[in-house]
Order: sequence, then C-alpha cells, then structure tokens
Amino acid sequence: MNTNPIEETAPSTLKMLVHQIENYNLLLKNSDSGNHLIQVILSNFIGLSNKYIAIGDQEIIKLQKEKTVDIIEIEFLHYTFSELFKDIVILHRDVFLQLQIAQNKKHEEVIPEDTLYTHFKKSKDILQQAINSLIISINEFQNTQRSKKNTNKTILKVKHQQNPWYIYKEQFLIGLKQLEEIRDTNQNFDKTLKVFKTIKNITTHICAESRKEIEAYNDILKQTIKRIESINSVDQINEINSWIDRTISKADLSSLQQQNYTRTIETEIKNLKEINLPVSTNEGLLQKRKTDFNKSVKKWLDYESLPFLIEIWDTKTTMISFLNHSLLNLKSSLVLSKKNDTLDAIPSQLQILKEIQNTLLKNSVVQETSITYIQNKINKEFLATNIYNKEEFLEVSLQSSITQYASIKGGAFIRLKNKIKHFFSDFSSKYEPYNYSENHSRLEATIKCINHRMYKESNAHYDALFLNKNFIGDLFLAPRLEAEETLKNNVSLWKEGFNQSILILGNHLSGKSTFMEYIAKKYFGKHIIFLSVNTTITIEGRKFKTSYDLKEALQYIKNHLYNIKPLIIIDDIELWRDDKSSLLDNIRAAIQFMESESDNAFLMISTSQAMQAHLDKRLLFSNAFTSVINLSKSSIKEIHDAVLLRHGAAHKTIVHPDGQAMQLKQIKKEVLKLSKELNYNIGEVLQAWTYSTTVIDNNNVVYEEKGFEFKDFFTSEEIIILKYVFIYKYIHETLLKKFIGKQYIIYQSALKRLMNTKVLLRNNAGILKLNAVVSNDIYESLKYRGITN
Repeated sequence: MNTNPIEETAPSTLKMLVHQIENYNLLLKNSDSGNHLIQVILSNFIGLSNKYIAIGDQEIIKLQKEKTVDIIEIEFLHYTFSELFKDIVILHRDVFLQLQIAQNKKHEEVIPEDTLYTHFKKSKDILQQAINSLIISINEFQNTQRSKKNTNKTILKVKHQQNPWYIYKEQFLIGLKQLEEIRDTNQNFDKTLKVFKTIKNITTHICAESRKEIEAYNDILKQTIKRIESINSVDQINEINSWIDRTISKADLSSLQQQNYTRTIETEIKNLKEINLPVSTNEGLLQKRKTDFNKSVKKWLDYESLPFLIEIWDTKTTMISFLNHSLLNLKSSLVLSKKNDTLDAIPSQLQILKEIQNTLLKNSVVQETSITYIQNKINKEFLATNIYNKEEFLEVSLQSSITQYASIKGGAFIRLKNKIKHFFSDFSSKYEPYNYSENHSRLEATIKCINHRMYKESNAHYDALFLNKNFIGDLFLAPRLEAEETLKNNVSLWKEGFNQSILILGNHLSGKSTFMEYIAKKYFGKHIIFLSVNTTITIEGRKFKTSYDLKEALQYIKNHLYNIKPLIIIDDIELWRDDKSSLLDNIRAAIQFMESESDNAFLMISTSQAMQAHLDKRLLFSNAFTSVINLSKSSIKEIHDAVLLRHGAAHKTIVHPDGQAMQLKQIKKEVLKLSKELNYNIGEVLQAWTYSTTVIDNNNVVYEEKGFEFKDFFTSEEIIILKYVFIYKYIHETLLKKFIGKQYIIYQSALKRLMNTKVLLRNNAGILKLNAVVSNDIYESLKYRGITN
C-alpha cells in the first residue's frame, strides 16, 4: 500500500507551516483599515517569515548532518516553496511601502478619505490573492509528488543539485530588513510631516490675519466717511476727533508680525533633518531618495513665499501710514472748521476721503492677489509627500533650462504581478529609475560654480595682477595693434581738419576702458576730458559738475573750446540716464555734438554690442561715427601675451597638481582652450585664468581646472531682468518698478533670487550690477535664447 510522503511528515513541519499561512490569511481578511493592515504585516507576516526561516534552517542542518530527512519535504521547503515565498516577501514589502505613502498623503490631505479606503481594500485584496495562490501551489505540489517515479526524481535533484536555501534565506532577510527600514524611516518622516503642517498652518494664519487687517483698514475709512457725512454742526467735531485719535492709537506700525513669523518658522525648520527615505520599488529593488529637508524647505520658502509675505507686510505698513496721515489731515481740517465755526470744508474733505478710499481699495486688490498666491502655493506645492514624485522635490519655479525655454515569473504569479504593477501605477506610485540626489540640481551647481569663482584671500596678490582694470605701465599692456592702427589713422585725419569720431564696441571685460585710456595717453597728452555722470570736469581752469544730462555737459564743453582741441571720452554711454534725462535724448545730444563740433573735439564713445544693436534700431546710432572699432575679440597672441605679462609680474612658477613645472607650450594650450570657450574675450580669459590657479607657496602656482559648471537655471522673469542689466549695466528696485510696472510684485521675487545666488551684486550706492564672474555665462544664455538683440 502506497503512502503519501507529505502526509507522513506534515505534522512535524510542513503542515505546521501551512497552518501558520492559513492563520495569517485569516488575519488579512479581518483587517479593516490601512493602519491595521500595516500592523498585521509588521507583526504577523514578519512572524510567519521568521517561522519559515527557522524551519528551513532546521531541515538543512539535518540534511548536512546526514540525519533521517524527508526528501520530498526538503525539495518543497528549499527549492519550490522558497521561490514562491520570495515573491510573497517582495510583494509585502511593496504593498507596505505603498500603504505608508498613502497614509502620508492622507496626512497632508493630498488624497481624500474614500480614496485612502479604496487603496487599503485593493492592497488587502492583492495580498489575499497572493496568499491564496501560495496555498493552491502547496496543494498542487502535494498532488504531483505522490508517485514513486516523482519521488526518485526528487532524490536525484536533492542529491546532485546545490541546495539554494541560504541564497533564498538571505533574500528573505533583506526583504524583512527593508520592511523594518521603511517603518523606521517613516517614523522620522512623520515628524517632517508635522513640521510641514505647522509651517503651512502658520503661513495660512498669517494670510488670514492680513486679509482681516485689509478689511479693517477699509472699514475704518468707511466709518470715517459715514461720520463726516453725518456732521450737521461744529459741535460734533470734538467727538469725531476723539474717535480719530483712538483709531490712530490702535494702528500697528511695528514689524512684530514679521519678526514673530520669521522666528517661529526658523524654530520649526530646525527640527527638519536629512532623511534617506524609501520612495518606490522597481524590478524588486527598493529605491530611496536622500533629501535634506532643512535645506530644501529654507530654499523654497525664501524663493516662493517669503518675498510675497514681505511685500504684504511692507504694503500693510504703507497703508497704515497712509491712512493715519489722511486721518490726521482730516482732524486738522476739522479743528480749523470748528475754530472758524463753519462746515464749508466738509464737502471737499469728503471728496478727498473717497479718493483715499479708492486708492486703498485698489491696493487691497493687489494685496488679495498676493495673499491668494501664497495660499495656493503653500496648500498645493508645499508638501513633504512631493518627495514621492518624479519631479525635483520642492522645485523653485525654474521654468528652467535653456532647452525648455527654447522649445518648452509564470503562471498565477505573473498575472498577479502585472495586476500589482497596474494598480500601483494608477496610484501614482510607479517610478522609473533616476538620480534622486538634489545636490546636482542646476541651481545648486551654479551656486557652487559662482562660489568657486569668487575672490579668495589666499590668491589675492596673484589674482589682482589679472583682474586689475588699470594697466600698470606701458610694458604691462598687451597692445591691440589692429585697433590702434585704425584709431591712429583717424587721429591723423582729425589733426588735418577732418571731422572724426570713434565708436568703441566690446562686451564686458573686453578691454574698452583700458584701450581708451592707453590711446588718450599716447596720442592726446593732457588735452583729455573723461566725461562721466556726477563728476567734475575742468576746462581751461573752469570746473563743471556733471549730472545725467549729457546735452548740458556737451554744451558747456562747446562753449569753452577756445585754445584746445581735446579728446572727449564717454565710456559706457548707456550709463547716461535718469528720470529727467532719457538715454535716447542723451544719445541724440552726442550725435548733434559730433555733427557740429567733431573738427574741434575728437569724440570717443564706448558701449556694448547689445546696446549698439538696440540703439541702431531706434536712431541709426552707429552711422553717426566715422569709424567703429570692435574690441570684443582679441587674437590668441594678444591674449597669450597678456596672460604671460601678468603671470611674469608675479615672479612665480606655474606647476601641475603633481608639482611638475608647466612648459610654455602647455600654457599656450590652456590659454587657447580658454580663449575658444570665452569667445576670445581677453578680459574673460584673464579672469577665468584665476579660477584654475591656486598659490601654494611663495614660488609656485598650481594650475588645475575645476569641474564647476555654470548652468542656466533662470526663469523667464529673471531672464528679462538679466537682459536689462546686460544692456543697461545696472538696475535697482525703483528702476525695475518703472520698467515692469504693475507686474513688479512678480519680478521682485526673481530679483531677490538673483541677488541670493550672487548673480547680481549690490554696491555701496545700492545699485545692482552683474557679477563679473558670470558675465560671459549670462551673455551665452541670452544669446542661446535668441534675446540679446
């Protein structure tokens, strides 16, 4: 009589394991929420897995010690069941991660309660299907192992094939460890979620309070108008003035709200830390995303909400001051009315109050726009669970890159896995492998690049030789022979009585100023007038203080041209502009002066190619000059000579990182490489040379290229600001308001970010200029985008 080998051994091992699986399946069935299912997986499934691992270890130890074992059971536990159970472990890990993600999204109210419950039901159903499939597989195995023929095959398999148990066991342990890792990191992430919620609540509260304050100001004015309209006699004036005094005393002009918000937010942000968070799975692998929440949140708030909050607070202060001032004026008028015992001034005061009301209402609309913008941003974008998305975490509106701007196993388990894959993709939880590191974002890469290029104290003396705009003696100057020959011929013609004027063109750092100073000294001696805004010029002993009115300055020069024929140099003519004197008016004045006086005065004007193109479209600017000299590019010999002249003045040796001296041929090769990269702009090459050089002792300078790359991270608003600065040389908030108009509030944030990243630097006069170390990169970005003309 044949016996079933499984049945003979089941009471000791396999049957016990099947019983454990059935109990676990019952627990799955009875789970009633996502949190409950999470606990079942953490406790009961890990317990089931550990029980199976213990049984597998026990049987393989028996096998290794050549004790009596059930071959059929060994084949099932170590070969067949282990492969099925590996899929079960992976499935539980994946479902467990998605349950945690769903709970986190519900915490941030990204998904509603009914969606969360639907997700739980599908997760539970998938796990139950998997466990039922496992039980069916066990029954099928039992049915196929009854014959003696199959038993013999199993004996040969176990005897001659390497037992895979330890490989599977390691995979089980990895999967269980990942379950615990997901649990532990989620506990840290839960703290992050609470901080995000607190910051969101604080910001939302600030917005609500600001909205109430705006309504209160408008209500005060309504009450004021109503009280003034109700005046029938001068006897009522004292009561109204008392009400005005009480109203003014209640107005809060302090920045306490702003200080409290900033302090509270900073305290919350300090609780945020770097987390290496599991965010998805792909082909059995657990993918993680390492994020410094502290840094990311600071950056997002700085760029996305704080500029608008500051604008709201500033406008609030302005509104209160305006309202108080209006009330005080009203009070003074009422006091005067009472003194004169007449109400004749009341109608005019009512008219003024209604105009003030209209102004405040318009201001309120702007305020409401900012408040709504912040609320939408903070509610829709400021989400810790954005960490699970493909996009950059808490991305800072980088409309961003140049390219964007220019264009804008088998059987039941196979079916089960396909269903899982489809389900999780529906829940926005399927991810392609990609680099999660935020350290290589365009913005951060560019900040590192700018920081690397900025002034270093250790290299101060050596760098100064390369960055000094003023030439140090004639021998230190690399001659621009072709340009000088052109200008020499013009000077000769001028001295013979021909009208002559020169336009010097060149991009930033191309050497326009240095060239003009050199020419002035060589060909004109002392008869030179350097004409610039807000300076004092001296002609024949007479002094004249210039303003931004170029016509006035040139007229003064014209009136005092008696005994001299001077050279007049206007460097960067685009700087001649203010509210009273427009650039175009000043350009027209310069052209008129050239037409009438260029036989008695040699006029040399410099500007950039971008400004030349801009002016040529308006008034054929270039045609007014007898010659145009473009210094934007230099020859490789001129650049090479300039580098060697400056390096020679340092009395140091250029060495490779290994300490070996760099040969002249190698130096020339590096200079040529830089020249090609920087469009043969001599000043840019001299500046870029300092980026790669480090003074290591009194005698040696190491030359080594660093891998820092400037990447275009600019938004469309930032590009518009940069184009303005590139063409007009500088900007400040007042200029931007005038240039942009009503859209200023949008561009204010862009301006702040350009300052924060040190793309724009503010000087002592409050003027913002392009950081010299990025001028060529900005030029390239503008050129690539096709907006330099």
